[in-house]
Amino acid sequence: MQLKKLCIYSIVLSILGLMHPIACNSYDSEVYSNLKRSRDALLGQQAELQRAYDDVHKQIGYLNAKLDRLDAYMRQVNSALKDVEQSMRYTR
Repeated sequence: MQLKKLCIYSIVLSILGLMHPIACNSYDSEVYSNLKRSRDALLGQQAELQRAYDDVHKQIGYLNAKLDRLDAYMRQVNSALKDVEQSMRYTR
């Protein structure tokens, strides 16, 4: 009876010993899978942020061009105003 229990105990231990690497591989595979999903999510966020960055950069370029035009118009108006005011002083 004692020998039978010892044999069963040995078989159970050997099965558990064989199962351990399988469990580790399963765990490693699950960890890798989770890391891969995290990486894919981060890549998606990166692409979305890059699109938003590019859109804002384009808007800034448009606004800078508009600002340059307004500056040029302002200089023209200021110059014309100065000429008119100078002419008004001479006509007094």
